[in-house]
Amino acid sequence: MSFSLPPEISFTKQPIQGGMVFQFRHQSLGDLGRLVLQDSANGQCHITSEVVGAPDDPMTKKRSELFLPISEKLTAALEAATSHKGRPSAGMPTQVKTPPAPMERIPSTQIPCERCGKVAAHLIFADYAREVSGLEDCARKMYHIYKKVNVPTWIIGAPLGIPSDHTPALTLKVWPKRQKAKPISPADFNAALDKILEKHC
Repeated sequence: MSFSLPPEISFTKQPIQGGMVFQFRHQSLGDLGRLVLQDSANGQCHITSEVVGAPDDPMTKKRSELFLPISEKLTAALEAATSHKGRPSAGMPTQVKTPPAPMERIPSTQIPCERCGKVAAHLIFADYAREVSGLEDCARKMYHIYKKVNVPTWIIGAPLGIPSDHTPALTLKVWPKRQKAKPISPADFNAALDKILEKHC
């Protein structure tokens, strides 16, 4: 089977009972989705295309736009390969769905306003992330939480060096309006956060 991917997208494959899973990842958006191939009772190959992320998350649409054309091309290549071997396939992906998110504890803190007591800011810590893709993975998993809290929210990655008040970490503002990830030191971030808290009410 001949198949090539854009340079910014990679994949891994893993065998499962009765089939194979192809997991796709973007170098800046993180996980995109997966193609699940499973043998069915009638001898066909059942193919499911799964895009990661909540359906109402705008980033899910962006991941879909990248992943679905790839899944269609890969499905066509798989169909051609299996038909040459005399083994029928189920054709184009039979489903496009969002797989359930795995259970994972991600540390976060909600900062209240000192005057009114309401939550004024939300910080989520992607302690493992030193690249934008890691921040995006964290943002995807926490989308429903920060959407519900509905206050300015940042995803903060791991220090890019020896931890200190002046060691930057990649930081991604995800709510209410997304901004590009950039390295910010704790000292600079806290100074900017103090200004936001001063204007809360």
